[in-house]
Amino acid sequence: MICDLTDREIKESIFDIESNKASGPDGYTLEFFKRACDVVRNDICLAKKDFFKNGKLLGEVNSTLIALIPK
Repeated sequence: MICDLTDREIKESIFDIESNKASGPDGYTLEFFKRACDVVRNDICLAKKDFFKNGKLLGEVNSTLIALIPK
């Protein structure tokens, strides 16, 4: 990577994604993060910058929730 990501670039990338996508394992959709941007922005920016610096995702990000649905 030539230069570090800015908080503005991270925020713009989040707001460019469609809001009505499936929720993550924590149950929160992207709409929540957009509406709570002022509260969660610093944590999201730190996590994304850390990923690009170290090349490793947080364990919480790299998880899957599987729900069995009976017929």
